[in-house]
Amino acid sequence: MNGPIYLDPRKMVPLEPSEGDRRNESWISPFEIPKSVRLFCDAGFADIRAVGFEYSGGETGESRMPLDERDDPPILVRYGRHSGKILELTFGHAIPLDSLPSVGERLKLRARSKMIATRFNYEMIAAIFQNWSDLTEGTD
Repeated sequence: MNGPIYLDPRKMVPLEPSEGDRRNESWISPFEIPKSVRLFCDAGFADIRAVGFEYSGGETGESRMPLDERDDPPILVRYGRHSGKILELTFGHAIPLDSLPSVGERLKLRARSKMIATRFNYEMIAAIFQNWSDLTEGTD
């Protein structure tokens, strides 16, 4: 399975991170919200080896760095050259689909150390993983 999974914008809106109040609020840029997700795995979403994200604007980047120091599994992040947003996550060993929520937790923890736009992107990807079944309902 290597085709894109398009994310329904109506289902994404409640997951979009923001902070502040009505007078001084910051919210995620539309360019930081993935339009689709691509799982690089065997048929039936088994043995996911990588997850790619497609955004409006088409930013590229080749730099990769470890998400954290954990090895359950080790995760490399390919990030946008200018924005720092997540373009791809590559797993040190294949993971099952039901491991995505725990990857989301790791992203949430890592988001704390990022600048606000990048933090919101990490939080958005985490929310996608943690709500995967609701967001991809009816996707084959």
